[in-house]
Amino acid sequence: MLRSIKTAIVLAVITLIFSACDKDKPTNPDTLSTISNIAGSLALYDRYGNKITNERMMVYMESTTGIRYSGESQKDGSYLVLNVPYANNYTISFEKSGFGTYKIFGYDHESTGNIGTIEGPIRLSEKSSTICKTLVTVQKTDTVEFHMALEGGDPGENRKIRLLFHTISQIDHRNYAHATPKFTISGNNQVVTLTKALLSEYGLTSGSVYFVQVYGDSYYSNSYYDESSQKTMLPNLGYSETEGVPTASFTMP
Repeated sequence: MLRSIKTAIVLAVITLIFSACDKDKPTNPDTLSTISNIAGSLALYDRYGNKITNERMMVYMESTTGIRYSGESQKDGSYLVLNVPYANNYTISFEKSGFGTYKIFGYDHESTGNIGTIEGPIRLSEKSSTICKTLVTVQKTDTVEFHMALEGGDPGENRKIRLLFHTISQIDHRNYAHATPKFTISGNNQVVTLTKALLSEYGLTSGSVYFVQVYGDSYYSNSYYDESSQKTMLPNLGYSETEGVPTASFTMP
C-alpha cells in the first residue's frame, strides 16, 4: 500500500513538471483554429431604385473544391457566414428570388486573428420586368435607328433598357460582344437613335454587319466581370423565356 502511494506521488510530480513545461511553449494562433466567420453588408432595391427590405438574401462562399458555406442577410443588411476555412480563391454569390445573381471571384480568406470581412455595402436590384416585343432597325448615313415595342414594368415608373450586339445571329443575353449603357425610357413604343461615333465607342467596327437585341435592365444591373468568359455578366436583364427575344440586324455605318 505504501509503495502504491509513493508511486502515485511520483507520477503526480512528473505530470506537474510536464504541464509547466507546456505552458512555457509559445503558441501558434494558426494551430488553434483553421476557420473564422466572415461578415459583410448589403442594401437591396427594387428594379427602379427604391429601397426595399434587406432580409433573406443568401450569401454563398464556394471553395475551389466545390464546398459551399452560407449566410443570410438581416433586416439591417448585415450578414454572417459562419465557420469558413482559411483558403484562397473563394467565389461569393448573392442570391434571392427575383434578383439576378451577383458574384465576386477570387476572395482570399486569410488567417489574421480577426473576423473576415467582405467590403460593402453591396447594392443590388431586383431583375427587370421590361421585355422587348418587336425590334426594327432603320439605317441612315451616319446613324442607326432602333424602333422597339416594349412591355412590362409598372405604370408611371421610368424603366431602363440596354442594347446588345454581336456579329453572329446566335446572340442572346449570355452570348454578346458589345453592349450599350442603360437608357431610361417612359413609354412602350420607343426609338433609340445611335450615331456612328457612339456605336464606335461601344466597340462596333465600321462596315461590319451586327445583330442586335433589346433587354430591360434595372437601376442596379448586379453586373460583374467573369474572367472565364472574359465578359461582363448582366444578371438583371428582362426578357421572356417562353417567347424569346426579337433580333434585328444592320450594317455599321
